[in-house]
Amino acid sequence: VSIDGYSYSNDTAASFTYAGTPTPGAGIKTFMLGDPSVACADSTHFYLSSIWIDGPNNITGIALSRSTDGGQTFAAPAVVVAKNATTHFVDKDWIALDPQNPTDIYVTYTDFDYSGTVCGADTLGNAIPRFAVEMVSSTDGGASFSSTPTVVDQVCANSGNPEALVEGSQVAVDLQGAVHVSWEEYGMNGGTFADREIRIAKSIDGGSTFGAPVTVSKVDCAG
Repeated sequence: VSIDGYSYSNDTAASFTYAGTPTPGAGIKTFMLGDPSVACADSTHFYLSSIWIDGPNNITGIALSRSTDGGQTFAAPAVVVAKNATTHFVDKDWIALDPQNPTDIYVTYTDFDYSGTVCGADTLGNAIPRFAVEMVSSTDGGASFSSTPTVVDQVCANSGNPEALVEGSQVAVDLQGAVHVSWEEYGMNGGTFADREIRIAKSIDGGSTFGAPVTVSKVDCAG
């Protein structure tokens, strides 16, 4: 099952052909869960990332599908992020390629972490939620990905910041190979969910580490 869909164009977007859904791989309860993001290495090689879930095995993660025919069809995906779905939910992936070295691939996402491993527990013993923008990367065209994700930014929704959240990351690579990740941050410094700002951080070592986040702009909540 896949709730992702895609179309392709061979005439510079004058018209599109609906291609249905990318194959989710083996298993009747293994499926694509949305938030598709696509990147292109050249006219032949396309990459599609998506939220992915394996229900029977309690896995939440990100899957990467590859196309070698200009994005008309995609092969069964490889799982590039996999976490325990009983304590995590992986959300809002985004993919980018290095324009100078298109075999270098970067995928960001948000980890909704309820394990208590990083943020600990409250006075009642309940795990304090941790929300983190993380990134995995590949240097071989998606054949393999980093086994340990890089944490770009993370917050603990504890009593001092009960509505803290980071979400909606997007990644881009500039012509010098620097990796830039932007996202939205909510409710910091004791604020409410309506207190928001766009933040960005930069890596100059291929995404191994990131500099301190910089505020791009405050966001006025309109809802």
